[in-house]
Amino acid sequence: MIIKETRVKEYITPIRIVETNGDIKNSEVLTKIFERQNFFKTDLCTVKGKGYIVLDFGKEIYGTIRIQTNRFSDEKKNNNFRIRFGESLTEACCELGEKGSTNDHSTRDMEIYMSSNSDMEWGSTGFRFVRIDFLVEQTYRISGIAAGFIHQDIEKKGEFDGDGRLKEIYDTAAYTLFLNMQNSIWDGIKRDQHIWVGDLYPEILGIMLSYGNVPIVEESLLNIVSHYKLPVWYNDIPTYNIWFILCVNDYVKYSGKYNPLLISALEQNIDLFDRCVTENGEMDFKGQNLYFWVDDFFEWPCFGTEDSKIGIFYLLKYALKKIAEEKLFDEKIIIKAENVYKRIKHTHYPFTKVKSIEALRVLCGENVSEGLRTIEYGGAKGCSVFFMYFILKALAENGKGKVALKIAEDYYGAMLDCGATTFWENFDIEWVKDSCRIDEFPTDGRKDIHGDFGANCYTGFRHSLCHGWSCGIIAFLVEDILGIEVKRAGFEAVQINPMQDITSAKGVIPTPFGDMKVNANVDKNGAIMLNLVKPKNIEIVS
Repeated sequence: MIIKETRVKEYITPIRIVETNGDIKNSEVLTKIFERQNFFKTDLCTVKGKGYIVLDFGKEIYGTIRIQTNRFSDEKKNNNFRIRFGESLTEACCELGEKGSTNDHSTRDMEIYMSSNSDMEWGSTGFRFVRIDFLVEQTYRISGIAAGFIHQDIEKKGEFDGDGRLKEIYDTAAYTLFLNMQNSIWDGIKRDQHIWVGDLYPEILGIMLSYGNVPIVEESLLNIVSHYKLPVWYNDIPTYNIWFILCVNDYVKYSGKYNPLLISALEQNIDLFDRCVTENGEMDFKGQNLYFWVDDFFEWPCFGTEDSKIGIFYLLKYALKKIAEEKLFDEKIIIKAENVYKRIKHTHYPFTKVKSIEALRVLCGENVSEGLRTIEYGGAKGCSVFFMYFILKALAENGKGKVALKIAEDYYGAMLDCGATTFWENFDIEWVKDSCRIDEFPTDGRKDIHGDFGANCYTGFRHSLCHGWSCGIIAFLVEDILGIEVKRAGFEAVQINPMQDITSAKGVIPTPFGDMKVNANVDKNGAIMLNLVKPKNIEIVS
């Protein structure tokens, strides 16, 4: 069997030498010169004996590190290099086991042997920083060091510009998604190089609205269908089947493509939840006798609490409501979704203090005022990066656009202020106080923003700083700020109602018919001036 690699690899040199230790001369050459072919040459970085060098490549990438060596003196035939990759500067310089540092999923800390006159690549991970330790007493001559940046050969079609830092937030989210489109859509390039079905939803939304219907979206969904034969809980987590329903619904909405395998899997999943919901609207996943890891996983911040079960209930309610109301599928599927939805529509659960859960409750139209108060309380405090799409949407669609914009800027802006070039697996705005940036070492008693925080599966340096599930913000910017609402699958009919709480916003939205350009300006009286350039196949409806 032969599989042809279709991704692109680009070699990039470090933008700066962060630190050197030992007898190292001419290290600055590593930021200036790298050649496709290794040659005998005199303009080299020379290292005499043990020491180390720390390199900064300027932004998070996925890939390898390539080292070219010239002739060594007094060469020893044992491991002579130690390579450490880091998404932050401190991660690149830590020891395995320190503050959660790990080689889980991809090896980012390794000792290797390289001989004189060699040219080799190491690693397959997400990183911005690399520390290289020289382990033995010999003279090393380094011709060049470059990062092998691996990515899909695709271009971002979408654009967004608006008040404050929204453009920077959009572009960073789109770049985060770009890095996580590898062989399939991954959730994280350092640690979650896998199709996590639940995590796909904000990724698919963001990809479709910034890159368009690139093949990897449908391929990833079909990979789920082919590798998990129903009835089964995807990734051994019942809630991930709910997320699959949402993924297929919005994939059809934005692509207009009705792949029969996906539609069949969607219908089977609705049938599965039909069997899980009792006549009085209670959920019971255990009765299906299907293996699961846990049956109450909603999201990590409230994992293991009673709130998780409440969150799952409102997630299912929201998904069924979307299928029933958006009516993208044939009558048979819609009726099935309506029948399950009717059984849970009037079932209510106690209020929580979890913004993610209350956002879903609000979007289901239940106790909206009280839910909004919970979401608004504390602003960006208590927000979940995975559920930001829902949190912001619940606010914006209920007259709280200014609150949503403030939370978005505060929350994502805080990550950017910490040096983020991609958005993180999770983030608590409280972490920022007295913490260093990810491109600094902590001094004067400050905290390490990467190593000193986190919980559950993202404790310390295990925390991913490039996670696709953080990018639902793109869909919020398009759907709620630009006000793009698809009324017939594939952008055949669109309603446009820009948010009145903005000064201006403009964007380019990729559609199956070509790019649609929207430019909205709002005057001091709240009147919207809209300039629209669209493909002729798109009907604008009121």
